[in-house]
Amino acid sequence: HRNIVYLVTEELGMSIPSKELGKELIKFMTGHYIRSTVPLREGTRTHGPKVLPPLCLNWLAGTTDEWLLQAVEKAAILGGFFARVLGVRGRRSGNPRHANILYPADRQEVARQLKLRVEMYTTLRAQFIKSYEAILWYNQWYESYETRPTPTDPLLEAAFNRTDEMVHRLAMILKLSSMDDIPGYFTDVQIE
Repeated sequence: HRNIVYLVTEELGMSIPSKELGKELIKFMTGHYIRSTVPLREGTRTHGPKVLPPLCLNWLAGTTDEWLLQAVEKAAILGGFFARVLGVRGRRSGNPRHANILYPADRQEVARQLKLRVEMYTTLRAQFIKSYEAILWYNQWYESYETRPTPTDPLLEAAFNRTDEMVHRLAMILKLSSMDDIPGYFTDVQIE
């Protein structure tokens, strides 16, 4: 029985309800950023209390800077939600522009491979361990990180305090993306 959930949202603002429900969703996602070993106890309006198995939540959502500030309240950003977000920013150059989307010839095959890859991620049962070289690199990086000044902007402080955790998560993502096969059984995966 898999308890891994992938949410894919083209526009973040469409997934976050306004007012109190939106705040509760952000709190829920923030609180369940790390997979808990304790079952979740939640309630529904029509079916009463429910016990959910421990979940691993993954949420891929797109938005613009302006819409992000409308969808997620400042308090949630300062409170730690955004410190648990890996932001990927892009900027269009405007050149060249095409009236119609031009897809590569292998688009369907690439889409099939990506879908297969995500399905393999949902079956992953692994413990990530660092190689000796990775431990040395990490210790050196951490010492240099500790000497950096804490940001004075409160919007950056929560993310600054979670940089260490994000480095580990990024290392795991990079390792998975470089693997040809994702093991569907429990194993150790070495981070180089």
